[in-house]
Amino acid sequence: GTMRKVGLDDVQYFKPIIAGNCSALLTSARLWTDEPLSMPVRAARLPAGKELLMFQNSGGSSTAIDVDPACGDLSVLTIGSSAGKKEQLLTVNWHLEKDCNYKCSFCYAHFNAVQQGLSKQDGLNLLSLIAAGPFYKVNFAGGEPLLNKHLGDYLRAAKEMGLKTSIITNASRLTFGWLQAHGRFIDQIGVSCDSLDDNINKELGRGFGNHVAITKRAFESVRELNESMGLEIKIKLNTVVMRPNYLEDWNDFIQSNGIQRWKIFKILKIKGENDAVYDKLAIGDAEFEEFVARHAKLSAHEVVLAPETNDDMTSSYIMITPDGKFYQNADGKYDYSDSMLQIGVEAALRQVGFDYTKFQKRGGEYKLD
Repeated sequence: GTMRKVGLDDVQYFKPIIAGNCSALLTSARLWTDEPLSMPVRAARLPAGKELLMFQNSGGSSTAIDVDPACGDLSVLTIGSSAGKKEQLLTVNWHLEKDCNYKCSFCYAHFNAVQQGLSKQDGLNLLSLIAAGPFYKVNFAGGEPLLNKHLGDYLRAAKEMGLKTSIITNASRLTFGWLQAHGRFIDQIGVSCDSLDDNINKELGRGFGNHVAITKRAFESVRELNESMGLEIKIKLNTVVMRPNYLEDWNDFIQSNGIQRWKIFKILKIKGENDAVYDKLAIGDAEFEEFVARHAKLSAHEVVLAPETNDDMTSSYIMITPDGKFYQNADGKYDYSDSMLQIGVEAALRQVGFDYTKFQKRGGEYKLD
């Protein structure tokens, strides 16, 4: 068959598939790469029905053999270097805390099956695995991450391990004192707010009637911290668009609060998480597109809009439960891996899958400089 070099952008991680009897092609790969190949250590699916076998070579990197179902084409890819890792800019979202002081009815991160989160040492061990993997940034989420007493230690450790860091919070516990203590270890702070009408926020469970003020205070505190400490923490807003809020106009709020990136989610139904309330909150694609179009002019004011449909969100996130397992939304429900601390990053991610192309398409790959 033909040979070609493939880049990291070609790779998509899915559940493993045995590649069939194509052993003759491996000899050609060995000659072409001029490096010894051992037994395969992971497998994944490539676009157009292609299959990927991964081998560990003597240099400590990995050589991938891409074989189509008919064993007609052969491709070789070497990954594992720090350069390759940084080029891919993957984010892993660690939902380190299952508890939350809000009760958002549409929430899809309850983690009811999680008995308890990780100990501090296990959490640090998990971060070590993440830092050694193909990840550029770790995003700390929840639940509410500021309820976790180890968050500050995790932020510092992640930065010292060479990772970019971010948090996504409801900001109710984001005080200026906390920011002063931990801000130098944070590259981006995102706040979740779904309506400019606090009556709607309260009805949805997003706070207790003062969440808009809390959100404004958080952004003001980050800007003040950046100025006083010479930091460059980026500011992000997360908003879930649904029936009660899809007619709102956020243009003035976004500009006046210095928001640099706005993630706009169409409400997503997840079985066992928010399916009891989904029908009364759901909107159609046209209504979601109307909301996004209403704010398109923000792009001219250096605001990055990142709208995500339900399909955009499916299989395009790398997510970790509070007890250290990868999980993925597929077919409207969550699939879970075994513990990363027991089987490692690659094996655990292989169990649930990840679509790198969709991650790119939804704008998940960006630098925090």
